Amino acid sequence: MKKRLMEYWVMVTADPKKASILGGLVVVALVMWVRAGVLSKSSENQAPGPRQAGAAQQTDIGSGSAMDRKLASANRIELPSLTPLERNLFLPSERYFPLPSQTEVSEPSPAKSPIRNDDIEQEDEAALAARHEQRIREQAKNLRVRSIMLGSSPTAVIETHGSRRGAAQVLRIGQQIEGFTLIEVHRSRVVVEQDGIRVALTLATP
Repeated sequence: MKKRLMEYWVMVTADPKKASILGGLVVVALVMWVRAGVLSKSSENQAPGPRQAGAAQQTDIGSGSAMDRKLASANRIELPSLTPLERNLFLPSERYFPLPSQTEVSEPSPAKSPIRNDDIEQEDEAALAARHEQRIREQAKNLRVRSIMLGSSPTAVIETHGSRRGAAQVLRIGQQIEGFTLIEVHRSRVVVEQDGIRVALTLATP
């Protein structure tokens, strides 16, 4: 054993660089060993025993239960006693909701005949046709027959309302004036037509 130690010592001292590294490692190992021993002793002194921990836990539980009892007594609210109701709240009171008398019998309202769209459309068309015919007859009042000439090719001299003398038009059957077409020529009257509506114009007296 001594020989081996001597051999190691000779090898280490032969190289000063290796000797310095080995010495540093030895010093670090000693410092760590001493520090570990000191920390283990201090932790043993500071750790409480099991009896002390149990006593502390019991005191906490006792103080907590006493606090709960105080809070429960402080939050307790005494409700007043309620008197029973004399009537059912879900039944309507006759004082505010009187029942209708059974002697009155309501008469059924007469049934109204349904209005069809076809009837409405027919009435609208008839009203439009009547207004259109009235408008054409009002326009025909502006025409005045001045003279009539019968023969193989009957003609009529017709002037419009408000036109000057000599501004009248000589019309044969089929010709137009102010939108009216001359279709018949008689001895004392002529017949003009517009949009299928015929209007008779009598010969004006001089």
